[in-house]
Amino acid sequence: MYYGILIYIIIITLLVISKPNFLYDHKNNKYREFGNDDPNKTILTLPVIAILLSIIIVILFSLKSKENNQIKYIPIQYVPVNPTQMMPNQMIQQINPII
Repeated sequence: MYYGILIYIIIITLLVISKPNFLYDHKNNKYREFGNDDPNKTILTLPVIAILLSIIIVILFSLKSKENNQIKYIPIQYVPVNPTQMMPNQMIQQINPII
């Protein structure tokens, strides 16, 4: 996942430095606003691209880790409890667990 964060930072940095026409209005020297009713506005603003890029990178890297069988599970430790310390409801739930 560290590579995913690195790729995200590199892509966003390249977009900010290169100032492509679909993100940046070179005539007014500012980033384009969100919208589609004006030719100076765009649907793909920098924040929208950043959010979509982060979602895509997380999905791709989670799929890659599943292919490599690198799924990490949180270890759960079983601690036996003395039945005399439990309340009556807890004893019933232990005998008849809810499925």
